[in-house]
Amino acid sequence: MGTAGQTRLLIEDALLDYRAALLDDSGRLIAFDSLHRTDTAPRPGDILLGRIGKIARHLDAAFVDIGGGRDGFLPLGGGKPPGEGARLIVQLQGAERRGKGARLSNAVTLKGRSMLLQPTRGTHGLSKKIKGGERLRLEALLARLPEKPPVLLRSSAGGCTDEELETEYHRLAARWQDLQQQAGRQKAPGMLENIAAPERLLNSFSAREPAEILTDGGALAARLRQWCRRHAPHLSGRIRAHQGPQPLFDAWDVDHQLDEALSPVIDLPSGGTVTIEATQALTAIDIDSGSSGSGRRQRETLLQTLREAMTEIARQIVLREIGGIIVIDCPHLQARADRGAVIRWLKDAFASDAAPHRILPMNDFDLIAMTRRHGGTPLHERYLAPAAPEPSARLTAIRLLRAACAGARRHGGSLLRITCPPAVAACLEDGILDSLRERTGYAIEIRPDAGCAPGHYDLSFTNGPRKE
Repeated sequence: MGTAGQTRLLIEDALLDYRAALLDDSGRLIAFDSLHRTDTAPRPGDILLGRIGKIARHLDAAFVDIGGGRDGFLPLGGGKPPGEGARLIVQLQGAERRGKGARLSNAVTLKGRSMLLQPTRGTHGLSKKIKGGERLRLEALLARLPEKPPVLLRSSAGGCTDEELETEYHRLAARWQDLQQQAGRQKAPGMLENIAAPERLLNSFSAREPAEILTDGGALAARLRQWCRRHAPHLSGRIRAHQGPQPLFDAWDVDHQLDEALSPVIDLPSGGTVTIEATQALTAIDIDSGSSGSGRRQRETLLQTLREAMTEIARQIVLREIGGIIVIDCPHLQARADRGAVIRWLKDAFASDAAPHRILPMNDFDLIAMTRRHGGTPLHERYLAPAAPEPSARLTAIRLLRAACAGARRHGGSLLRITCPPAVAACLEDGILDSLRERTGYAIEIRPDAGCAPGHYDLSFTNGPRKE
């Protein structure tokens, strides 16, 4: 987090899932996502055709059937409510979780590189960060564009040529027109854009403007370039296949960093620790300075620890997709100036966070309270078993598949025997095992074992009948 630098996006085909990792310019993991190969469940940012199920006038909201689980929650904002049963285009703002329906908006936003197309907006707009002559130039450009659909030019529009901006506008306007036509043709509820898993992952990270996009194979790189030529032309030239002796995610230490993001305790360079604990009501974060001594030296060490902690806390909150109420318990600070400095460091660390958030001053009990809007499902809910800190069956299956591919490259056998918990074996449906056979050239035998501990598995590479 903090000041935005150049980022690198890694996308790999992990057989069970497609996985994407966003790294900062020092190689640290700052965002992670994955999708099952055939996953079509709605995710934040997706545009859907819904049907009004019930109007809740006392909440000034409507409950909208978007398919799947519970009806989504759509605030009406004081506007005239549509009738029950009416069809409407909505955008998913927050995923369904903990028994609550997804959060929806009827103010659809299509994100481009330099602008946001907002069909429900009244007129064109321009970021307040653009000043002087550049602002005058862009205001003149907006005056030449069609009035509908309106756009908001982002700060990144500064420096773009008129031709580049006009091309992007017409591409987004054509996409909106396609969505409206699709909504007129199909039944509600349903997705209005059916994008395959790897393209959905790339699309979700495209607004972060990765300087380089690496894939774990040439075929995947070519596939993503083809998608970019239509939807994000500026990214097409940044995509290339990873070359090297190590698998892509191993070369950048992604899985080790992901394990750290699933651990409750994070070590700081100065020797302190940060502990993160999620509960139903809030997320509690405790900072242990680990410092000793007295006087000025102790104060300097404590402030250094807190500066590191604020940076790491912001990174972990974004990486883990933590939202809601967050309370940070800090070591005691005497000076008012020191307490103010800690808040400034935390705000600076969240400067590039796209999720709306609010940070309150440190109170007399050395607590910092903040709120952050929920987006996707938190990392620990996706990859850890609900009642225990062990990896989920799905995460174990992903690790098993990666270990199997790596082991096949090292061994000279022809038969791979897999022993794993039954829940993990269930994740390895026939199509996944066929892909593993194809990738490794090994015959595969899988042996579900109820005595196998959660998160564990055994791979045995032996001589046997080679896969034909």
